[in-house]
Amino acid sequence: MSHSFPAPHPLQVCLDAVEAAFDGAAMVSPDSLEDEALTALSPRSQRVVARAQEFAMRIAGSLDKRDLAKKYGATSTGAMIADSFGGSRAEADKMVRVAQTLETQAPTTRQAMASGQLSLAQADIIAKTMANLTTDVTPLQRDAAETTLIADAKTLTLKDLRRRADRIADTFAPEEVDQIEGDILQAREKAARTKTELWMIDQRDGTYRGGFIIPEMAADMLKTALDAICAPRSQALDYGADIDDGTSAHARLSYKSKQGLALCELIEHIPSDQLPQSGGVGANLTINFDYDQLVSGIGAATLSTGTRISIHEARRLACEAKLIPMVFDSKPVPLDLGRDARVFNKYQRAALAIRDRGCTFPGCDRPPNWGYLPARSARGSAKAITPATAGPMAEPPISKTASSSATSTTTSSTTTAGESDSPKTEHPNTYRQRRSTPNKGRDETPAGTSNANENEQPETSGENSVCFGVEE
Repeated sequence: MSHSFPAPHPLQVCLDAVEAAFDGAAMVSPDSLEDEALTALSPRSQRVVARAQEFAMRIAGSLDKRDLAKKYGATSTGAMIADSFGGSRAEADKMVRVAQTLETQAPTTRQAMASGQLSLAQADIIAKTMANLTTDVTPLQRDAAETTLIADAKTLTLKDLRRRADRIADTFAPEEVDQIEGDILQAREKAARTKTELWMIDQRDGTYRGGFIIPEMAADMLKTALDAICAPRSQALDYGADIDDGTSAHARLSYKSKQGLALCELIEHIPSDQLPQSGGVGANLTINFDYDQLVSGIGAATLSTGTRISIHEARRLACEAKLIPMVFDSKPVPLDLGRDARVFNKYQRAALAIRDRGCTFPGCDRPPNWGYLPARSARGSAKAITPATAGPMAEPPISKTASSSATSTTTSSTTTAGESDSPKTEHPNTYRQRRSTPNKGRDETPAGTSNANENEQPETSGENSVCFGVEE
């Protein structure tokens, strides 16, 4: 008695043949291939991957249509697919979604992917574009648009393919393509703003961990700024000393580390006077420390948020922030509050840039255009730099510490980090002299200080750096 068995399904036959072929080449190394042959195999293998992905999407779409996930106790088709092979739930959900869109909205794209002409990412872009076409587009116009995108995908990057898809209306409504593209972009920007978020978590080890979702334009602006700061030839970041083998610290850092350091540098240079104010006060983060600690380099400083930082970090920030000298008694009750006005005008600033070629604070390599503005003490008083003293023959200032306060046991210096106006450029000894002569007005030029032009007003630009120099 003979028995007849049903012929296997073509999809089963295909998988059996593919698996057998892969088994035959499983342990074969491509290292023995010639350069030309190896190079030619790369795009062919990618096309095989694309065809395999389309094959898997067909299976996923059929599973979803039959709703077999419920039958086998899975929460969704994506969860069922992910659990069956230990894959990503998000990737499985995407595969189901793209399979549904290709079947209903872009059958030609599905055929192109099945033949290895398109990758999954390219097919996803085209499928979304076809699904978003308005109902007044005729079937012939849809076919023309889909065919155009498939052809363009062979020569365009994914980003350029998205841009091309935004203007696909030029195939059926060339006179309205600009309006249609504008509407698409406006809707996308509105959706991006609703998705925008940022989060930070204190890891309680001196660092924060976080992430964000921001619109594309804001991301481009941020990335451009970060790339400029952490560029190999940029002197904006302090990467540390070179190691013994001659490899620079910049080269040793990973790209993510460089971007992270660049973000910190960018945050420190945000002009706070351009931020919204609350009660007439800008977004200021103050750093409080004693003058003796600042000079000796021993101790710690306290932020207005309660965070403690090393005095070394406070001294570094003092080079680039606005310093406000404050005198307290033993209560402590404020006895005197200094000013943060800048006494250098723009001409003196230009002379400083020519003379010093950059910041003179020890270990600081900031260029002049970063807001560098030193003050050099001489015989117990601040000495303003005039154009007459500038030039290559002028002796550079000797910078030892950053300071601005009266030198008493009850004195503290308050540094407002991130302010865009530059600090008071007086040496502590000068401040002591002024405190000892109360009859002198606040607006009087410090002792030993001369201006290149008495009619020239102090510079009040948005730059926010200053380095103080204290001589022994």
